[in-house]
Amino acid sequence: MQSLERNSSGFTLIELLVVISIIGFLASSTVLTLNFVRAKARDTTRQANARQIREALFLYYNDHSNFPLCGNYESGGFTTRSIDTNWDGCLAVKLAPYIKLPKDILNVGSYYYYYYCRAPSAGSTECGKSEMGGSYLNIPFETLTPDNLLMQILP
Repeated sequence: MQSLERNSSGFTLIELLVVISIIGFLASSTVLTLNFVRAKARDTTRQANARQIREALFLYYNDHSNFPLCGNYESGGFTTRSIDTNWDGCLAVKLAPYIKLPKDILNVGSYYYYYYCRAPSAGSTECGKSEMGGSYLNIPFETLTPDNLLMQILP
């Protein structure tokens, strides 16, 4: 009788499939972690932008005794979003001496900055004074709770 000994030094199909599945699992978990880290980095940038815009609005208030009046009048105040032309054409121009007005990193869909300044009527020449309720800056976040940062800015 012949001996059925194997003298091969290769891997079996099962061993190769196990190794490939382990590599696939590690790769997918790395991609998920990287996506989360990117989202956290975008949120950190948004927080820094919010602080810079807030400081620029305070500087504007100190020089003009009211907040910048930009955008369309709705719901008791003037609103502008970073995806609107009012953001670049009005708010960025008024805050130019203080800051180069940033936009959201994504600036699409629901990821945009929202500036709201309370005013008594559409014909108002001033907005955001403390007796009017100030102004607000709303910035969306991907990883922080609550989902949005609503920053009230009062003089």
